[in-house]
Amino acid sequence: MPLLSSVKKMMRFQHCSGKASTPGSLPLIFLPGWGFDGRVLELAGRADLHWLSPEGPLDPDTFAEEFPAALGREGIERFVLAGWSMGAHLAVDFTRRHPGRVVKLYLLSMRRSWPAAEIETIRRELLDSPQVFLKAFYRKCFLGHRAAYQKFTETLLPGYLSDSDPALLARGLTYLAGSRDQTLPVSNLVQIHGCQDIIAPFAERANLDGVQLFLARVGHPAFLAPEFLDLLSQPALSARKTEICRRFSRAAGTYDGYAQIQSSSALHLGRMLAALDCSLLTVLEIGCGTGTFTRIVHDSIPEARILSLDFSAGMIGAAGRKLGEQPRVNFLCLDAEAYLRTAAGESFDLVASNATLQWLDDIEGALVGIARVLRPGGYFIGSMFGPESLRELARGLSAVRGSAVAIAAGGFPDLAGLKAMLARAFADFFVEEMRIERKYDSLPELLAHMRKTGTTGGGRPSPPILTRAGLDELAAWFVREKGGYVLTYQIFFIRCGKAKSV
Repeated sequence: MPLLSSVKKMMRFQHCSGKASTPGSLPLIFLPGWGFDGRVLELAGRADLHWLSPEGPLDPDTFAEEFPAALGREGIERFVLAGWSMGAHLAVDFTRRHPGRVVKLYLLSMRRSWPAAEIETIRRELLDSPQVFLKAFYRKCFLGHRAAYQKFTETLLPGYLSDSDPALLARGLTYLAGSRDQTLPVSNLVQIHGCQDIIAPFAERANLDGVQLFLARVGHPAFLAPEFLDLLSQPALSARKTEICRRFSRAAGTYDGYAQIQSSSALHLGRMLAALDCSLLTVLEIGCGTGTFTRIVHDSIPEARILSLDFSAGMIGAAGRKLGEQPRVNFLCLDAEAYLRTAAGESFDLVASNATLQWLDDIEGALVGIARVLRPGGYFIGSMFGPESLRELARGLSAVRGSAVAIAAGGFPDLAGLKAMLARAFADFFVEEMRIERKYDSLPELLAHMRKTGTTGGGRPSPPILTRAGLDELAAWFVREKGGYVLTYQIFFIRCGKAKSV
């Protein structure tokens, strides 16, 4: 295998090579599918993405030795890896052998297994008439992607046909026919599959443990999907959001067992949704969490296509498991603020968000972005927590510490501030305030609720770690001042219609 070469500019590759510590600045390496090489990335047409790919088609017989050697020659130690079709299987093989080197793994259009009879049919047709078979194969690959296929036939197909190596293609078929291990020791995994894929049919997709994105109108070349390209181009999260994301990902497995307030908020939003008088065919959900409100939207609007965003991979994974196989729902592990800033040409009949807006860096900017992507006659409905939430905890901690203690909720917008922001984004809006008191059986239960829902983040100090004596003092304060372990939750419910000119 020749040295790695950049499909875009080598200089960008040199700038990133092995020295960055965040996924957003690491090299992005692409492993192409059977019958293709890295040049196929030219069809994506994204100058903002600087890919690396091995030159020429991949040889499964030598990949395990040559790919690490090529990385070593280029000085690449850790990187983001995207494998497409056969390249996805090779990416899995490499990651199993070198799990610490792959910071994030994208598996595109990966079939669970290839039946022996199908492989033998391909071998026979390829042997009988290589060019006839390859032309038909490439056409099937691009079904549903007419513009990309036209560009492929004009720019790449002649070279692919003239340079095809029957022996190499045969080795690829032998590799694909092999048995597949469906376990993978990597946590930062995203699988992407097109529901219209006929080369690796949706029903036969691989099912590794990780985030799964099902793209309704995408065929085999999932690397062309804007949703995937947006994932790669999103900027790194702020330090504040990184901490919030970490807390929510850690709490993904326990969230549903403790998030009764958020579930009540989702039910109230569901009633608001039912009262809307409009046709809702496209929905954007901001901050899907574990998918509780996603399922309400899905069940309430049988015809709608839903794009659900969350920046926490753990939450996205939980949401995907909760809803199961729902082709009308696409889950994307993506920062909503970044999406709203760059969603050129996207529009939705409904934008919805449950208990999320308060965690954004620029709430007003997000509201303006929501107004921008709403179609005429569309609606935004959402809920968010206000600054009076958890006020008892802030007061109790302050009493124990003998000085003011700030918690995350104290920095959330109040009602007047929220209305001012809405007025600058929408010509028509309505805000309803609701306060819910919840009593816990003990102080440990109260604190566990916050920890196991991930709601202690937000840029302000988390409740300070207390000694045993301090915890006893805080418990005594709750009993003395509140008669028990009570917390107030202030929730704002928002409905917006006509957007201002933006």
